[in-house]
This record gives sequence, C-alpha cells and structure tokens, in this order.
Amino acid sequence: MARWSPSSANEQPWHFIVATKADVTAYASLVDSLNEGNRRWAVRAPLLVLGVAQSFYAKNGKANKHAWYDLGQSVAQLTAQAGALGLSVHQMGGFDAEKTRGSFSIPDGYEPVVVFAVGYADHPEVLPEDLQQRERAPRSRKDLRSFVFTDSWGKSSHHILPRHSLLNTLPSTN
Repeated sequence: MARWSPSSANEQPWHFIVATKADVTAYASLVDSLNEGNRRWAVRAPLLVLGVAQSFYAKNGKANKHAWYDLGQSVAQLTAQAGALGLSVHQMGGFDAEKTRGSFSIPDGYEPVVVFAVGYADHPEVLPEDLQQRERAPRSRKDLRSFVFTDSWGKSSHHILPRHSLLNTLPSTN
C-alpha cells in the first residue's frame, strides 16, 4: 500500500532500505543507528526498515517541502496494510540519521526520516521489566479539544462535541 500512497505532484518521494536478520550487515547497521531505548527491544524484530525522503522534485530539482509528509503517509499506509495482515509496525524517530546516511551511502538530497520495525507482536514477558510495564500501561491520546480548532488558533472546535458530530455537519451527496 505504501506504493499507492498519495504524494505532492505524484512524486512519490519515499525510499526504503529494508533489512531482515538474514541481511546481517544492513540489519546490524540499522540496529546500531537506534538509540538505546529502541535498540533494547527492536533487535528482536525480524524486519527493520529505514524510510528516506527525497527532498527535491525529480521533475524540476526544486525543494519538495512535502516530502516528509508524503513519506509519512506512505508509512501510514504500509502500517495499516501490515495491521490488516496481522503484523505490527513500530515507527521510531530515535535513531542517528547521519549514521544511516554513512552506513547506506545515502546521497545529498535524500533525508533519513524514520526507522520502523515490522513483525508479529511479541509477548511483553520477553521485554525488560521497565518496558513490560510501559507495554501494559493504559494507552492515552491528547484530548481532541487541545488540537482541533475552528474559529481561531487555540479555540476548541464545536465540531468535535458530541462524538462524531463533524460527520453530521458534512453536506449530503444527494
């Protein structure tokens, strides 16, 4: 699904460096690029992927300010497809981009943006105690009122209350 993700001017500025444990050098390079917190658990993943954004338009060489967004959309599409197939994807910003640039000979104009692990969800018991606790903790997200605005910045949108009311305000297609 990442391949079919929308992108600015249909540039599709995403690139992926993929490494399984069988790709010993590439896998070790990706693991080595991770910060310690991510390395502790990600080393168990059977697949690690580096997402790279092409920061210029291939058609005219101008800066593509949407490249990171487009890469993000492609990874989101990949994540949704993986979930539909029973796989888990964990995206990580905690990595050394310059280290990956050197390890994989990434040229100028291409930006290492994200590393993500792909595999089947493991049991929390295999993790160190502190990560087990984090994994078992209740999940929470920001309240919609803190980031969805209508009239002005910082003023919560009336469209988010009650739940799903935004859908009720959309015009009918009839």
